[in-house]
Amino acid sequence: MPASPPGPPWLLAFAMTASNLHGEDYGWFPALAVPANALWAVGSVVLAVTTVRARSLPRPLAVALPVIWLSSIMLSQLGGNLLAGALWAAVAWTAQPAWRAPAAEAPAAGGAPARSR
Repeated sequence: MPASPPGPPWLLAFAMTASNLHGEDYGWFPALAVPANALWAVGSVVLAVTTVRARSLPRPLAVALPVIWLSSIMLSQLGGNLLAGALWAAVAWTAQPAWRAPAAEAPAAGGAPARSR
């Protein structure tokens, strides 16, 4: 069984909300935030490596996946979440080719391209 992060995910969400309402971080906040952010950073790198190996995303976009963590955490006060949102939008756009393809070129139910009649 794989190791799970310390505490349930809602615990970090609670800590972040409590800190935001308090106006500053509580003394216990780093005990939750540091491991959670470290796991997020490691997960981002693993996701990038996996998508590069599987060729499920274009290489530049896959390599940029860890930038989402960097921009969300380190650059959040400077609007870094706008960059993170743009990267997630690019991932979503790339991962759904049916959004971009005209109906005649979309794959049929069996996975083969649809044929025009």
